[in-house]
Amino acid sequence: GRAYFSSIRPDGEGQFDVYEIDMSNYGLKVGDVKEKSNLSILKGEVIDAFDAGKLSVTIKIKKISGSSVCDIDENGIQSDDEGNYFIMLPGKNSYELSVEHQGYKPYKLSVDLPLGAHEVSTTYKPIVLERQ
Repeated sequence: GRAYFSSIRPDGEGQFDVYEIDMSNYGLKVGDVKEKSNLSILKGEVIDAFDAGKLSVTIKIKKISGSSVCDIDENGIQSDDEGNYFIMLPGKNSYELSVEHQGYKPYKLSVDLPLGAHEVSTTYKPIVLERQ
């Protein structure tokens, strides 16, 4: 199976580029959820603490513990214009999310991503940024 995602990257062709992932290495079978997946979804939105406005920011992600092997883009991920972010990462790991955005205090959050029993686990984590 294949999955697709979009990202803004310095070496990309334009704003958001579409990338393809070969999912055969992740223990997922198309149409079959009986096999355990090692992937977890981390998603949420980035919000201004003062007026609840949605923010487009770069979110850096660093693995801080766990046994699953993962390759995380050092450039981070970008939330969209509505503040939404979405990333698939190996579960059974702990990660640190950090945001440094002009006009806002630096933000850090630790999150533990579980493994789903027979499906990909989804964890929702809003990021609320305080103005400086």
